[in-house]
Amino acid sequence: IQWRIGKLSISDEFINEKLGEIEQSVRGVLIFSDKLKDELVKQGEEEPVMISAQELFKEVTVLPSLPSNISVNLDIDDGVGPVQVIHNQVVDILHNLITNAIDAMPSGGKIDLQARNSGHFVALEVTDTGIGIPVNQQSKIFDLSFSTKSSSGFGLWSARRNALRNGGELRLESRPGCTSFTLLL
Repeated sequence: IQWRIGKLSISDEFINEKLGEIEQSVRGVLIFSDKLKDELVKQGEEEPVMISAQELFKEVTVLPSLPSNISVNLDIDDGVGPVQVIHNQVVDILHNLITNAIDAMPSGGKIDLQARNSGHFVALEVTDTGIGIPVNQQSKIFDLSFSTKSSSGFGLWSARRNALRNGGELRLESRPGCTSFTLLL
């Protein structure tokens, strides 16, 4: 369309801006669609394995793009046993939570990764010192297409689905300066 407008010698910044927004929205839908397709194809492909919290955290903290002004601390309580999980799904959950934590701290901060026993569950916590999630958005944070950062909103929706597929749960606690996601497995 922009080519045709240019061919007609129409130069309207408002139209160009709106066409750009439409193009960006369509690209977002296509990316979201591809991710959703990949997610649906992956279902049932992998068998559950027993893995320790330490191994999971070690795998997800290999971050080549970790900004130098963000530190990652690891704390695993004594006696935390292994969990039976679909490996790639849980790694995807943790990667998503860590990426979101990094995004929430544009000026730097700290990410704490903690594993502890919680009743019959193992709790894997990802806590950051970022901006927090406003109270009025917390109830929607796991909804499909909801985003606080102009993304597809697929990440946390997918993370919660994967937690449920692994017999677990994903919880949120947030206030300014501290957001904590707890994955119960």
